[in-house]
Amino acid sequence: MLPSLRGLAILDNDGRSRQDFEDQSLRISVLETVRGRELFITPNLLLGYVAKMNRELGLFAVETSQADEVLSGLIEERVFWGDRDDYLVWKNSASDAAG
Repeated sequence: MLPSLRGLAILDNDGRSRQDFEDQSLRISVLETVRGRELFITPNLLLGYVAKMNRELGLFAVETSQADEVLSGLIEERVFWGDRDDYLVWKNSASDAAG
């Protein structure tokens, strides 16, 4: 679907001291899981977190549209390596394909 898409892997460190790694076509980030549970992070999960935090932040709350814009920019830059065309294919794909 996206021939120039590189890769991003987010892995559980399984209690080992694994380190983040990056080469020309793949970025691997190693995360600690919460109480041994797997962690799946999606843009909608992050935006939901922003919405939840906004209730607590009151005056310092962030507009949802602003958070979405920042998140979209980061995804385009870090996941799609700045390739706007590939990012837009992903962004406009069916929700079950976009993740």
